[in-house]
Amino acid sequence: GLQRNKAYLFKVFEYNGTGTSINSNPNGATGNPRYRKTNLKETADEFQLVLGDRFSIVGFAPNPVRDQFSFEILTNEALQFTIDVQNEQGLTVYSMSKDLGEGQYPFTIKLGNEYKGQLPAGAYFLRVSSGGETLTQKFIYMP
Repeated sequence: GLQRNKAYLFKVFEYNGTGTSINSNPNGATGNPRYRKTNLKETADEFQLVLGDRFSIVGFAPNPVRDQFSFEILTNEALQFTIDVQNEQGLTVYSMSKDLGEGQYPFTIKLGNEYKGQLPAGAYFLRVSSGGETLTQKFIYMP
């Protein structure tokens, strides 16, 4: 199964027979159950998921981040959340708290205009905490 507090990227592809032919087994062994030849048109959709016991982070995008990013918190119960953005040294550069009931809640965090160029490019971490659990999504900030 899926592991807790690990980021997963799911991609949904559109296949219609007019794209480039791809093969999941470069040796072309048709007797191999992994062998599949398809015609790939384009990526139709993709989303990220960080799975937790009491809540999950879904749909983090874009990565890398230019000035803002969006994500959703999916929770099965009413909880108080702390949402932080931290740099690689653990310094919190953004923080907010929010009480949420059961459901799915969208968030957009603006980094570019809020910091007027003071936030340097680099690796950052979105940390969402609630009820003793913290989920983390790493991202690259490139203003």
